[in-house]
Amino acid sequence: MNKLLIIPALFLLGGCAKQNITKDETTPVKTVSKEETIKADAVAKIDGFINTIKPILMSSLKSDPTGEKGIDMCKASAQELTKDYNKKLPSNIKIRRTALKYRNVLNKPDDIDKKVMNQMIASKTMAPVMIETKTGYRVYKPLANMQPCLTCHGDINSMNPKTVANIKKYYPKDLANGFKLNDFRGVVVAEIKK
Repeated sequence: MNKLLIIPALFLLGGCAKQNITKDETTPVKTVSKEETIKADAVAKIDGFINTIKPILMSSLKSDPTGEKGIDMCKASAQELTKDYNKKLPSNIKIRRTALKYRNVLNKPDDIDKKVMNQMIASKTMAPVMIETKTGYRVYKPLANMQPCLTCHGDINSMNPKTVANIKKYYPKDLANGFKLNDFRGVVVAEIKK
């Protein structure tokens, strides 16, 4: 009699097991599009760049909270750090910084940059955005103005006078001041060629 009970139990378990396998086989698998992959890779490269340059800037601000050394560091190193980082990337991708209110004319935005940043500001989003261009893709990661940034990008009337003097000396066409905490500061852009 025990044998008779075991056989139906095995069929019952086998049926359950088969149902689970069938259910797993029919569960939709989320596929990642080419664009999502490109965007994720670009954001990772942007984050790598930010993680390279941020500690250097924070170190200079820590050693001199007036921002005077920070301005000197930016003038002497920011463009070179960007070039050095780009040398480590594949030849089809380039990282750069830009803003609507830029300090260095080398970071002046083009028309596409301006349009994207204005849309970010209007939508109040701080999420990365990817657009397709004729030659490739651009991924924009917005930057918020944090407390340490105000040392050199806040109200010019509240800044250290020597810092202001250096800003005027190094960046006579400076637009990157007058920000408040958490204001949209600008973007780091990854340009990817097709």
